[in-house]
Amino acid sequence: MKFFLSQPNLDHDEFKEIKKIYNRQWLINGPVVKKFENNFKNKFHYKNATTVSSCTAGLELVLKSLDLKPKSEIIISSFNFISSGLVTLQQNLKPVFIDLKKNSFDICLDSLKKKINKNTGAIIVTHFNGYLQPINSIKKILKKYPKIKLIEDAAHVLGATDENKTYVGQKSYAAVFSFGPTKMITSAGMGGMVVSREKKLISNINELKSYGMSKSSYDRKKNAKSWVYEIKKLGNNYRMTEIQAAVGITQLKKLNYFINKRNILIKEYEKFLKNIKKINFQYSNFTTNRSVIYFVIILKNQLVRDSLAEYLREKNVGISVHWDPPLSNHYLFKKFSKKSDITNSILLAKKLITLPLHTKMTTKDVKKICKFIKNFFHEQN
Repeated sequence: MKFFLSQPNLDHDEFKEIKKIYNRQWLINGPVVKKFENNFKNKFHYKNATTVSSCTAGLELVLKSLDLKPKSEIIISSFNFISSGLVTLQQNLKPVFIDLKKNSFDICLDSLKKKINKNTGAIIVTHFNGYLQPINSIKKILKKYPKIKLIEDAAHVLGATDENKTYVGQKSYAAVFSFGPTKMITSAGMGGMVVSREKKLISNINELKSYGMSKSSYDRKKNAKSWVYEIKKLGNNYRMTEIQAAVGITQLKKLNYFINKRNILIKEYEKFLKNIKKINFQYSNFTTNRSVIYFVIILKNQLVRDSLAEYLREKNVGISVHWDPPLSNHYLFKKFSKKSDITNSILLAKKLITLPLHTKMTTKDVKKICKFIKNFFHEQN
């Protein structure tokens, strides 16, 4: 039997909505996309929202909209996916890496304070695996620096709320979500959403994601000369399709079920693994309602992690590591960081394993995987 690391949950509801698209005029960035944006905005009480082709595209467009001076510094976590680092370099900006707290997924606030200077243009805070970073504490630090923009990479935390029961993205300059195949909901494989209190930012992104056109083809369809538009900005094609939006709308209705199902599976994992002293779990002091997409365990060291990973693969258990090496240790970014500044991130990354977690799993699946893990540690002794 194969235990998949992750599986999107698509059924007849999504396929029914996809079929409807083929009987309509618009296939990209049309009325269904607008509906998805409005539904998303209303569900989480955001002021403004716009779809994009991916979370990475959204981060790129937010940074591009800031119009920062070349080589301005963007502070990002060393323990990170590649998106925030790539978009920083692509905008001719300089990534500055901060460390995590020891044995924690939370960023180190002391590390953050040390890295802020007159060249800092923005901070991209990456929330990890359903648990939030200390946004309220970061906001307090930034009171002294009103020009620095706080951007949230919220790819992993759709539906999560902080200690004040506030949805992620409501307190920052912008937040960007992902609808990739492993995320809490998917829009037919890829897609993203940018939310912001700043209407001007969202308006600018709407132009940039459509080649820089002053108005999209859908917005100008009722004009007498619907083919007329201006291009005053250097944009790209980062639009969402109507099919993606139709799937996204349907998946959004299932969000609470998806979160609750994962929480049931997580409790089963924790119940069966809690007595193994060599395993620790992820936690957060800043999250009231978590929105977990992976089940991550922390082992004693890299040797144990690698041995367990190999053992589970032999048992047909799909595993991964998020993320080893950390972003700051990849070739493109090594010159921007010192190992001494990111020690905690490096050590944590070497001890992690991501176990299967998705809504097509059963509690019996979890029990079987946990039995493999228990057998592994029994054999080690």
